[in-house]
Order: sequence, then C-alpha cells, then structure tokens
Amino acid sequence: MTTVGYGDLSPVTPAGRVLGLIFALSSIGILTALIGIGLSLLSGQIVPRLRLWSGKHRNWYIFSEENADSAALASALSEEDPDCMTVFLSGEEKHLRAGNAVRIESEEDALLQLHGGKTEGTAFFYTGEDPWDNLSRSLETVKLGAPVYCMADVPVDALPVGMHLFSRRESLSRCYWKEHPL
Repeated sequence: MTTVGYGDLSPVTPAGRVLGLIFALSSIGILTALIGIGLSLLSGQIVPRLRLWSGKHRNWYIFSEENADSAALASALSEEDPDCMTVFLSGEEKHLRAGNAVRIESEEDALLQLHGGKTEGTAFFYTGEDPWDNLSRSLETVKLGAPVYCMADVPVDALPVGMHLFSRRESLSRCYWKEHPL
C-alpha cells in the first residue's frame, strides 16, 4: 500500500504525506491482522485436526465437554488404554494435562467421519447442566454407529442399540464400591 517506486515519486504536499502515513499504518495493520488470523486458525483448528488425522488408527474417546468429571473419566480410560486419543469438544478450562488429549471445536458427526467411520470412537455426553441436551445429542450420535454413554437422569422407555445411560449417583456409587468392596 505504501510502495512509491524507486524514490523518484513521493508525496510532497501535506495532504499527500498524511495520506501516505494512513496507507503505511493501514498496511501494517492489515499485515498484523492476517498474521493473527493465520496463527489463530493454525492453533485452533489445523493443529488439532492434524493430531487427530495422525491418530486415526487409535481408539478415540470423544467427550462433549471438558470438566472435572469428564477429565477424571478420560484419565482412567487413558490408564487402561495408553494408546487412545481423548477428544474434548468444548470446555473453558484444561483439566486434563495428558499428551493424548485434543481440544477442538467440532461436531460429533464430523469427528467420527474424520476417524474414518470406524466404530472405535466412543462418545461420552457428560455435562452436568442439562440432561436433556445430553440425551438429544446422544440419540443423534448413536445413529452414526458409535457407542454412546450418556449421563442423564431421565426416564427412557427404550434405548437404541449402542447407547448407555447412567446417572451421577450411579457413577459415584460405583467409584465408592470399587474403593470399598464389601
């Protein structure tokens, strides 16, 4: 925006110099914005997608949200299957510090397609705020052929094949009785 050739032509009037200054600052601003957008895309979408693509052969555990409960479950799954990938679709804080954890803003169906349509991707809907949201997202995801575990204290007459419901009480009870067997 500020190229003036070999110096043979340059602004000489005050209005031309002001216009040249505006163009110089604008070009720096545009370049900075483009670099910022590029880095944001690289760190936010491209790098996680590359990590997922390189881990297509592994088992994936997809969590709808990263919170303390889902991080504890992901950690236990990583201990049982050290070669697995844990994928978090949302969450503000990073509770899990494992190297196999990937955080990406995506939908479950897009991730399962990225995984190659394999059924080794297991989805966990483990948010504590809205059990109906967990249930509706689980019902959509189980149609894709992946096993789904859904935390929801809701009465359901019949569950589709591959879908498992559990409650927070049930999870806590299992943890307690595992540590303190009769």
